[in-house]
Amino acid sequence: MASPSQPQGIVAIATSNYQQPPPDWLRASHVKALIGGDPSVIWLEHFASTYGLESSHSEVDLSAFIFRKSREFEVHGAEIIAQH
Repeated sequence: MASPSQPQGIVAIATSNYQQPPPDWLRASHVKALIGGDPSVIWLEHFASTYGLESSHSEVDLSAFIFRKSREFEVHGAEIIAQH
């Protein structure tokens, strides 16, 4: 019988017997950046400090900003259409 630290069956296949993700594992939060055509986000996280770049955290939530601006655009567009 295998020890509890060694997964068996489908768990062993799914995890490749890793007890934790390997250091080069692509996190789920990076899939959007990779698919969306902006792999620089991933590169910066891994190599920015190597090249002397520092992280800057914006107080702006980009998704909320885009949503707000798109809503403003829709309202303004509807007002223009209503005038004609």
